Amino acid sequence: MNLNTIYKTHLPALLLFMSFTYHSAFAQETKKEEPAKPRLYLGFTIGPAMNKIINNGELSVSSLNSKDKYSVSGSLDVGYQFSEIIGISTGLVYSSNNAELSLSSYSNKFNTTDSENETYERRVTGSAISETQKISFLSLPLCLNFQFPFTSRFGMFIQAGVNFSFPVSKEYSSSGTFTYTGYYPAYNVVFQDLPAYGFINDASVNYKGKLEVNSPVISGLGMAGLQFFVTEKLQLALGVNYCRSLMNISKYASPDTFQLSSDISQISSMMGGSKTASTENMGIRLSFRYYLR
Repeated sequence: MNLNTIYKTHLPALLLFMSFTYHSAFAQETKKEEPAKPRLYLGFTIGPAMNKIINNGELSVSSLNSKDKYSVSGSLDVGYQFSEIIGISTGLVYSSNNAELSLSSYSNKFNTTDSENETYERRVTGSAISETQKISFLSLPLCLNFQFPFTSRFGMFIQAGVNFSFPVSKEYSSSGTFTYTGYYPAYNVVFQDLPAYGFINDASVNYKGKLEVNSPVISGLGMAGLQFFVTEKLQLALGVNYCRSLMNISKYASPDTFQLSSDISQISSMMGGSKTASTENMGIRLSFRYYLR
């Protein structure tokens, strides 16, 4: 069972259990505890996550296959609790998103001219094509925090908000086997296997480039779990989080005119041939908070 299935299957049951526990704990208390005073805190969060870059293919790259990837992300946090229940937080988050895409076959054609300015139809076929996409972000989250104490030290929390993410690196690397031929309608002939003229059979092509990604990327986020005061000022929290972009992260404009490769000197990113692209993260987070007062 993969991490995605575990979250979707067990997270609702976990939250329901914590909710019942919360109400049960209060029902059994014989003396109501004094509510906590408003407090400012600093902290950091770290944990593993399953992350994705989702490319919704279009036309010639519509049959994309992708693999889930895992990474570690972390954040520096600052927050303020207005009351025992509600507070706000922000901070600085570093995260990375990755995608491994594969395309078993590719075929396309377009009109162009040769070195003698003669018009012809260039035909491109490809096979065993793979691409790795990597985007890392620095993000500014704005969150509402809800804390539900079971006792003076132990309780549950729910966090919800938005992320404003700025890409700090955005790279891709591609490889595949391509054949480039040319059909000249004036002569009704197809030229192939003529490397000196750019018509090459079964060429192994490798390429690295930069992705065109919007900035900032706005995402929705949520987190829920359990928290514990080790001392009056030091708090630990363990939870699961989910974050997904609320917008198309791709700046590529014309997937309908997309050319994966026009010659052996380059391979375009498959993101350019997709209608939309988005990011998604699901993970486990361990948080440490130190309350200043």
